[in-house]
Amino acid sequence: MTTPWWRHLLPGRCLLCETALPPEADPDLCPYCLDALPWNEPACPRCGLPLPQAVSLCPECDRRAPPFVATIAPLRYQDCAADWVRRLKDRVGVVEGRVLGLLLARAALRRYRSTPQLRRPDLLVPVPLTWWRLARRGHNQAITLALPVARALGVPLWRTAATRRRGARQRGSNRARRLDQPTAAFRCRHRFEAPGPCIGLVDDVVTTGATAAALTRIL
Repeated sequence: MTTPWWRHLLPGRCLLCETALPPEADPDLCPYCLDALPWNEPACPRCGLPLPQAVSLCPECDRRAPPFVATIAPLRYQDCAADWVRRLKDRVGVVEGRVLGLLLARAALRRYRSTPQLRRPDLLVPVPLTWWRLARRGHNQAITLALPVARALGVPLWRTAATRRRGARQRGSNRARRLDQPTAAFRCRHRFEAPGPCIGLVDDVVTTGATAAALTRIL
């Protein structure tokens, strides 16, 4: 991929240490800060849960696997990664959102290349927001993250595939209870004929996987 012309006129700086970057640097991080990110390794390949050591599945997925087949979560929600997500949600993290999206795209490419048996998605669907939260924020941060992934994988991004209504809060619930939450919070705008396409869901944060599980069942 060629370097944009404006990169030569306006070279970037590292998002963390502000070191000047060469024009071809992408994302906006120096090698040192890139290595120092809170990488989510090792992690369960099914749900993305951080693990002390690499295993085929975490104990939770081994007992009760979620309805989705894989999770690609390159960073742990801590330190600078947590700050970037919060800034992205508050509409002041334009650069942070771009960096997070590029890191997610790179992680997705690595995962599919290293796991040939894992089917690539035919399309991407961002996790929707309720109308009142979308109106309050003015944007859906999942779409910001999904755009670089869609370009990297060469698949369409279906922004309006699903809608979300205001529902019960999940704060304080454990993983088992959240996974049992009803799917009425989401509505799919299209009925897929079996077996249907392989769909990749994109969200900013994964905790228990309950949101992804509910949307997976609806789609």
